[in-house]
Amino acid sequence: IDAFGDDHVLWGTDSIWWGSPQWQIEAFKRLEMPESLMKRFGYRPLTVDVKRKILGLNAARVYGVDAAAKIRPMPDDFIDRLRKKYKDSGLAARSNTQYGWVREA
Repeated sequence: IDAFGDDHVLWGTDSIWWGSPQWQIEAFKRLEMPESLMKRFGYRPLTVDVKRKILGLNAARVYGVDAAAKIRPMPDDFIDRLRKKYKDSGLAARSNTQYGWVREA
């Protein structure tokens, strides 16, 4: 990052051999450069914006993908229509009523 700038670094893994890299991505998102290393070696902090560039925005730029464009949502399928109909019916509303036999105190 110091040599080439944060807009010249792409995220990459050997996940084709070792499985999903999701745990590595989550670890990188949480990674914070210790203050002592930044002072000692002159490292710049890994900000949220820098991490976003590394994890995808830089690759989007290289491949000509508009990262800000809204992805077209998939059309509703049968289950989605049923779920919406159930939610709109009011039957899905929370109820604190106890059903069945309730022991009197």
